[in-house]
Amino acid sequence: MKVKRIALLMLSPCFLAVSAANAGNWEDSIKENSLISDSELELSTINMWKYLKTENRFDKEEQRYRKQVANAWGQNFQADFRSGYLGGILGFDVSYYGGIKLGASKDFASRAILYNDDGDAKGYNKIGQRFAKVKFDLDPVLINGKAGWFTLKNTGIFTNSQRLSLNSYNGYATNTAMGDWSLDLLFLDGKVMRRDSPNIDRMYFSDGNGVRHNIDHVLTGGINYNSKPLKVFYFYGQADDVFRQQGLEAKYN
Repeated sequence: MKVKRIALLMLSPCFLAVSAANAGNWEDSIKENSLISDSELELSTINMWKYLKTENRFDKEEQRYRKQVANAWGQNFQADFRSGYLGGILGFDVSYYGGIKLGASKDFASRAILYNDDGDAKGYNKIGQRFAKVKFDLDPVLINGKAGWFTLKNTGIFTNSQRLSLNSYNGYATNTAMGDWSLDLLFLDGKVMRRDSPNIDRMYFSDGNGVRHNIDHVLTGGINYNSKPLKVFYFYGQADDVFRQQGLEAKYN
């Protein structure tokens, strides 16, 4: 009798009306939640072929100069998810990079497109970005921060040329902007996921004698002025005690 009563109650018009109203409330709550409603998913693809011919390369194994042809051909599939901000403050981003081998020569490694697995050219799959992000809108000051794995391009001492994917770094970054001025500050823990590899490696610096120094951490940042005709960028960075760099760039249209 109890089972029948429960079944009849669930099929009653009153119960169905309440359930529909609750479902509508949940749907409205999701739509009003900026973490979900402001989220974006971007799908993209890149096809890239790189070719390099060297006429007089010295081959150590054969002890002679010979012509070398290094080329690699790959297809990229990329998915970038960017969430909105919970309470206008907290969110997260995730990016997937997939690289498929279409072709490669024996000496392909210098092309930085395909994964070099001990001399064998291969494709790869990786989560290249995964970080939490925060935003504080303190008009007229806007502060953005992130922590985790992320890509960098023309930030501090870092540039990042495109292949099938970009280099990813682990650490913390902030950008503070007010009007035409902004300030970048970054701390990176020395780990890197290179653009042509799914592995986590260590950043390193080679000195003038060819000695490799592994990097434990990097501190870098820059001051930016960006108006319509004029852009000025001063940057500074230090990697442990083995490398320091600063520079000033300006562009006027």
